[in-house]
Amino acid sequence: MVDQAEIHRMARSEDVEERKRSVEELKNNFAILKDKKQAWNDLIGLTSDIDRYLRMGATYALGSVFSHVPDKKQAWDDLHRLTSDTDRWVRGGATFALGNVFSDVPDKKQVWDDLHRLTSDNESDVRAGANHSSGKVCISEACEVESEDGFRKRNRKSPWIF
Repeated sequence: MVDQAEIHRMARSEDVEERKRSVEELKNNFAILKDKKQAWNDLIGLTSDIDRYLRMGATYALGSVFSHVPDKKQAWDDLHRLTSDTDRWVRGGATFALGNVFSDVPDKKQVWDDLHRLTSDNESDVRAGANHSSGKVCISEACEVESEDGFRKRNRKSPWIF
């Protein structure tokens, strides 16, 4: 049995290793946690951690748990906001999260807009993540249609489809 209170405590711990473990526990157990709002808020809070790798990991984890969040609109607003974070590690994590959440987000055009903007980021790792996620989304979308013409019609708003 997963103890959500213990995970929450670890997310607030002064020990960075405990906070890192809380990210892994949240990511791996999110689907079975009772209070998903608290679990999401714990992850969002960890995106502001003092440890840069933890910030990136927490942001990246948002993409793994997004499909289990009850309030997709609020979760999307949080993730979208993180794509403009001043911290490159958070933006980098957000690029990979976008590739994982595309099918679950309410505003797919905004995902494309965010990915397109992030491909011009000042940081090369953020650009690489945005390009990776853009490719992942294109492949996923291509697998769901029966013809190239159908793919083009479905993705007219993508900056990558000509």
